[in-house]
Amino acid sequence: MARCLGGLLVESSWRWIFLINLPLVLAALAAGVAILPRRGNEPSSQHGGQRPGWGIDVAGAFLVLGAVGLVCTALTEAPGWPPSRTWLVLAARLVLAAAFVAHIRRHPEPLVRVTRKVSSQVRASRDGRGLIS
Repeated sequence: MARCLGGLLVESSWRWIFLINLPLVLAALAAGVAILPRRGNEPSSQHGGQRPGWGIDVAGAFLVLGAVGLVCTALTEAPGWPPSRTWLVLAARLVLAAAFVAHIRRHPEPLVRVTRKVSSQVRASRDGRGLIS
C-alpha cells in the first residue's frame, strides 16, 4: 500500500516527498505538547530567569543544525565547487560548532548536556587497570 501511495505521490512531482513529512512533524509536535511534562512553577532563578515551559533550546538547535548542514553542503557540493569555497564553508561550520559549544556551556537547559563524569569501566581501561583482569 505504501509503495502505491508513494508512487502516486511522486508521479505528480518528486518534490512532494519532502512535504509528506509535514503532517508527521505536526503530529509529533502536537503529541509532544500533550505528553511531555512541563517544568513546574518553581522560582525563576532555578531556570535562569526563563518562564516555566518545556525548556527547548531553540538557539542551540539552530546552531547545531547549521553546523551539520554546512558540513553536508560542503561534502556534497565539493566536486563542483572551487576548493576555496569548500574550505570557506567548512570554516563557517567550525565557527557555528564553536558557537554551539559556547552556548551549551552557559545555557541553563542546553540541547546537549556535557558532563565530565567518566564511568568506572572507562576510567579503568584508561588507566590500564582493565588489562589486569
